Amino acid sequence: MNRISNSNLYQPSFAPGFLDDHAPRIIKDPKIALVEIVANCWDAGADEVRITWPKDSVPDPIVIEDNGTGMTYEQFVQRWPQLKYNRRSSQGLNVEFPPGNRESHRKAFGRNGKGRHSMFCFANEYWVETWCSGEANLFRVKRASAIALSPYEIAHIKKFAKEGHGTKVSTTLAKKYLPIQDVYDLIGSKFVTDPTFKIYLNEDLVELTNLEHLIDSRIINVPGVGKIKMVLWDLMGLTANMGSGNKMLIPIQVKPQTAKQAINARETIRTSRD
Repeated sequence: MNRISNSNLYQPSFAPGFLDDHAPRIIKDPKIALVEIVANCWDAGADEVRITWPKDSVPDPIVIEDNGTGMTYEQFVQRWPQLKYNRRSSQGLNVEFPPGNRESHRKAFGRNGKGRHSMFCFANEYWVETWCSGEANLFRVKRASAIALSPYEIAHIKKFAKEGHGTKVSTTLAKKYLPIQDVYDLIGSKFVTDPTFKIYLNEDLVELTNLEHLIDSRIINVPGVGKIKMVLWDLMGLTANMGSGNKMLIPIQVKPQTAKQAINARETIRTSRD
C-alpha cells in the first residue's frame, strides 16, 4: 500500500453561508438570538445582566454584560472556537455559580454551543470581554466573508487586570433591529420568574409589571380543592418556534392533599386550556 504524504492531504474549507445552515434560526431570527445570549448569562451563574439596546434602528451599540463565572484565557480558546461544543459533557447539567452570587437550582440551557453565534444575527463581528481571578481578556470574533478554513476567526486583542467575574459581549447593530418594547416582552416572559436573576434593559429593571399587557387570568373551581387562580401568559409572536396564538397556563396556589384531588386539578386545568 502506498503511503500518503502530507502534500496529498487537503483540509476542508467553509463557505460564507455555513453558519446560516449550522445555526439558521439563531442567525436569522433576532428574538431567538437575543434569548440565546441571555441564556448564556443564565448558564454562567449570573444573578445580574445589564443590556444596552438601541432606542431605534440606527447603528448604535448592543451590549450584554453579566456577572457570571467568566472565563480564563484557556477556557475561552478551548470553548469558543469549537463547533458543536458539548456544554453538558464539558461542564455538566447544573449551573455553577461564582462566589458572592445568589444561587438557585438552575439547569443549563446550553447544549451544543450554537448560542455563541447569536451576535452574528445583528452584525458580522462582535467583541467578547471575559474576566475572572483578577485577569480579563478581550477577543474579537469576526464572521468569514469568503471561503476559509473556519466560518469565523477569533483574535485575542489584549489581556489586562480586572477584579470580579463576568462576561460582556458587544457589537454595533447592523441588522435585525428589535423595538425596545419587544425586547422587554421577550426577556421578561422567559427569565423574570426566577427572583435570583435580575435583568436590566437600558438601566431599567425588567419586572412582571412591565408585562401586564401579556397577562390574563381566570378563577376556576377544582373539585376537592376549591377555587384557584389561573394566570395566562400570551406568548403569541414572542418566539418563532412556538407558533401563533399560544398561551401558557400557570396555576397559582394549587395544593391538592390527595391523589384524587391532584387528578381533579390536572383535568380541570387541561379542560380550561382547551
